[in-house]
Amino acid sequence: MEYIIIIAVIFVLLGALANKKKTRKTFKPTSKSENQLDIVARSDFHKSKLMNKEEYGLFIRLEPLLKTNRPGHRLFTQVSMGELIGSPNKSAYFCINNKRVDFVIISPYGDPLVVIEYQGGGHYQGNAVQRDAVKKEACRKAGIAFIELTDKYSDRDLDNIILHIPK
Repeated sequence: MEYIIIIAVIFVLLGALANKKKTRKTFKPTSKSENQLDIVARSDFHKSKLMNKEEYGLFIRLEPLLKTNRPGHRLFTQVSMGELIGSPNKSAYFCINNKRVDFVIISPYGDPLVVIEYQGGGHYQGNAVQRDAVKKEACRKAGIAFIELTDKYSDRDLDNIILHIPK
């Protein structure tokens, strides 16, 4: 009798595992634009904030400093690294393409000069350390300054960022 129960449990678990695999395939992202349009057309959407409250506080402090001290330079938020950095190695490019930086300062000619990552209170979750290491190394190799600010940043820290923007 015990063997029958054990076999029944095994069949139930195998069935659940098979259903789980089927569910994963159903939600697999698609690259075919006609499939994407169909999925989007059948889905609901809502606005999302571009920055959290702490990031926005930093943004409204950096923007006037930049305008006053580095005319023509611009500050952008939540930029995909794939828009800032390229690589002839497709695998390397795909490692950074889907990562976003909190802020980027560009020259008057559109060249990315400085990446600023804000490490607020909730920053270090999951694999944040590894993600930041990838971002930092890619920026270093591309010649883009990489600055990390903690939630304890000061006005002097911000002044130093703006005054030491590479030419």
